[in-house]
Amino acid sequence: MFNHSSADQNVGWERDIKNQIVVYRTLRDIKAGEELCISYGQRLTFKDADAPQYVDEGDGTQLLGSIQLDT
Repeated sequence: MFNHSSADQNVGWERDIKNQIVVYRTLRDIKAGEELCISYGQRLTFKDADAPQYVDEGDGTQLLGSIQLDT
């Protein structure tokens, strides 16, 4: 797990499109217990595998047409 820091990043990354992986490399020696930081930048995007999946439930007009009112 990485935290974001554009000023104090100690890990760099690049996408390997051919192999569909992200390669991470340290930019300097990292001390034991030191936080790992990357700059997320504008080119980093991940699909959140834990995010709830969107289900299109329509705009409600189908449900409204099935409601019967008692008068």
